[in-house]
Amino acid sequence: MIREKEPYKNSRKNRFFSPKKKYSGIWISCIIFFDAAFIFLCFYIINSPLMLKPGINIDLPKSSFSGGLIYNGVVLSITHNGLLFFQDEEVNLIQLKSSLEDISLNNPDISLIIEADKKSEHSMLVSAWEIAQKAGIKKITIATGLKAKDD
Repeated sequence: MIREKEPYKNSRKNRFFSPKKKYSGIWISCIIFFDAAFIFLCFYIINSPLMLKPGINIDLPKSSFSGGLIYNGVVLSITHNGLLFFQDEEVNLIQLKSSLEDISLNNPDISLIIEADKKSEHSMLVSAWEIAQKAGIKKITIATGLKAKDD
């Protein structure tokens, strides 16, 4: 029987993978860009439901006056068909009164922001305003959208 001195001579060559085609330049840049874009897209898709504000579709009346933003206020929304939503929960006038009284007892300096749809009835806005005043809320504001400037 004849033995070779180095029977695994070719295996040493094949131990490491060496590609036949070497990519360089624009291909590497494109791969890096697509990786970053894919990661950004995944991040956006995963977090987008968390960023959307669940709420009520209200078309606010436009105004050129802006009194500024009010922070730490509670929101009362009045839809075009007369439904009331307090803190994104549907309420009637009696429930609204009790909720506002509880909040004004806990925090007397709280602000109420009324978001009334421009097609809602004026009487509903006045009723909500009156209930808020009787509940003891002193700072009541009406939310409006900004009117675009005419050039």
